[in-house]
Amino acid sequence: MSARRGTPGDLGLAPLDGGARCALTVRAQPGARRAGFAGTWNGIPRIAVAAPPEDGRANAALAATIAELFGLRPSAVRLVAGATAREKRFELDAPEAAARARLTALASEASGHDDRSSAGPLEGRP
Repeated sequence: MSARRGTPGDLGLAPLDGGARCALTVRAQPGARRAGFAGTWNGIPRIAVAAPPEDGRANAALAATIAELFGLRPSAVRLVAGATAREKRFELDAPEAAARARLTALASEASGHDDRSSAGPLEGRP
């Protein structure tokens, strides 16, 4: 999935439909103790889930965790590539700019910086 790598600092995000939706590439970390944002790996978000990588359970848990992290409905997050790989691409029914702001806030929180101005959920944003 090397085609997803865009410009440095893109955080694994790519606009879709002129920015009305976005694609998010993540590194999966199945079998973790805690689910959630676990920093970045090679410039893309690393998402940890407790589910094992068996029978699609980790993929379902990843989609649910991404929805929770971004404040989206579970149906607004779809796995579109990488079902059996560690790198996966999801489509989010959220504006690319809002998703980028939320992802930047998550990365900032994970690194010990506190930027609460953009840390809210994405639901209802234009």
